[in-house]
Amino acid sequence: MDTNYSLLIEDVGQNFTQLSKNTIDLLKESGGPYEKYADKLESVLAEVEENSLLKIALVGQYSAGKSSIISALTGNKEIKIDADIATDIPQDYYWNGVILTDTPGLYTERKDHDAKTYEAIKSSDLLLYVLTSDLFDDIVLDNFIKLAFEEAYRNKMMLVVNKMSLERGDFDVLRKNYIETLENSLQPHTLEEFKPVFIDAADYIEGIEDDFEDLIETSHFDDLNTAINQFVYEKGLLGKMDTPIRQAISEIGKALTENDTEGSKEFFLLLERIENRVKQSIEKSQNNLNFITSDLRSDIVSLGNQLTSMIGAEKVDFEGEQKIIEAKLKKRIEEANNELEEMLKNERDELTKQIQDILASDLADSFFASVDIGSEHIKAGNVNIKDFSNLHKNFKAINTVVEKATGGILRLSTKGASGFVKSTAVSGTELHKGIYQVGKFFGHSFKPWQAVNAAKFLTNVAKVAGPILAVAGVLLEITGHVKEEQNLGKVLQAKNECSSSFVSLAKSTQEQFQKQFDEYKNNTYNSVLEEISNQRKEATLQNQNVSSINQKLQANLNQFEVLIERLGSSN
Repeated sequence: MDTNYSLLIEDVGQNFTQLSKNTIDLLKESGGPYEKYADKLESVLAEVEENSLLKIALVGQYSAGKSSIISALTGNKEIKIDADIATDIPQDYYWNGVILTDTPGLYTERKDHDAKTYEAIKSSDLLLYVLTSDLFDDIVLDNFIKLAFEEAYRNKMMLVVNKMSLERGDFDVLRKNYIETLENSLQPHTLEEFKPVFIDAADYIEGIEDDFEDLIETSHFDDLNTAINQFVYEKGLLGKMDTPIRQAISEIGKALTENDTEGSKEFFLLLERIENRVKQSIEKSQNNLNFITSDLRSDIVSLGNQLTSMIGAEKVDFEGEQKIIEAKLKKRIEEANNELEEMLKNERDELTKQIQDILASDLADSFFASVDIGSEHIKAGNVNIKDFSNLHKNFKAINTVVEKATGGILRLSTKGASGFVKSTAVSGTELHKGIYQVGKFFGHSFKPWQAVNAAKFLTNVAKVAGPILAVAGVLLEITGHVKEEQNLGKVLQAKNECSSSFVSLAKSTQEQFQKQFDEYKNNTYNSVLEEISNQRKEATLQNQNVSSINQKLQANLNQFEVLIERLGSSN
């Protein structure tokens, strides 16, 4: 064995030990949800250290003959061999001082088989990648390249081509052609580093059972024995060193993923969606208010014009007409007030339904699933949270926002000890009944008519009544052209004053409606937006602390990956 290679393994081992200790200390010091990863990492490393035997996993497409190869190597005739998928879960077998792991195979419709095989890959020191004599198809080739090069397992992989007896022709010629085909398939990568072996395990087993030497010889199975021994000699130490490093990388990756996102991404997106719905509701309510008050303003001016047109007219009971106009004004403003209040009630109803839809979305399901995974003790109604991790704080924050935005109609709760559900499957009847509760919760009755009251109208009209009546009396005393011209000017002045008074009244009424709506908005919508802002700020501060820890973990992860690269460079 090369001296430089041995020195590299020793140096990587020392760095790995120190880096692992630093990482475990960091996870323990960080406390909370990080501690479990320190325990897992210690457990993984202890298991690796205690297991002195080298583990070799046979992987590749299903029905490539992995089980047959292990049966042929170990002489174990009880191993299930099938033309279809023969292995459901990874199985370990002892052989020649190492452990051989049979795997279900890859690239089947059984995603659970793929997952179990990848778990075996992570915990194995060396890999035998098994193909049939059909070699690579597009799917197998893509996945082989991903495993070997993108995930950097090439330094601990050997390629085995099985079922060679399915091809006719001289073995040496076939082997040469296969090597050329494999080299072309792997370009721009090279085949040499995978040290391919060409065998037929089934022929070897049959030859052993029938004591048929020719069949044993043509199976070339002895080539595999020799190749594995050389593979173990050259790559065994590398594999033993590579495995715990990858295990450490895996555990740190989990800690980063679960504690960095830990529902945070979904949490902030849920807040954003609720916030957007509230803002949309504000905008829609304001637009509706503008339409209502614009029509109201136009009608007030129109009523003013009717009264103005009566100035100077003969045989008009002006006081009577004034009272009629005043009554119409009151009625019209009350109608506008009722229309506005009904609109706001409907908008509150719509907002509640929209928030209910948000809580029934895939995004919310993802958030609740993360809470369920990280759950320890959260009682229904979220009154008592034992684990104050960021995840559960975020859960409580969402619940606070939802209750505030819907006046308590919607809230989050739990179902049993775990399994979070949304208690938002509210029926239409329940939701309708809840509108009254919303009104009570908001504690605000929208009555702008109380601000623009009858006394104010009487005052405004009185300002107009004096000159109107005076002019009317003067007109009865017209005796000449000069006086008629003077009185005509007074009539025009009175008309202008009357018209201006109603224009001013229309503007004032519209402003009062807006003022009352602004007060309502502050008591309802803005308080929800403020709550969202506060919860977002608090969560951001929490995440900054998490981010600081994760930056250190990421730095350690990068150093572990450098160790993997150094081992790879030894090839």
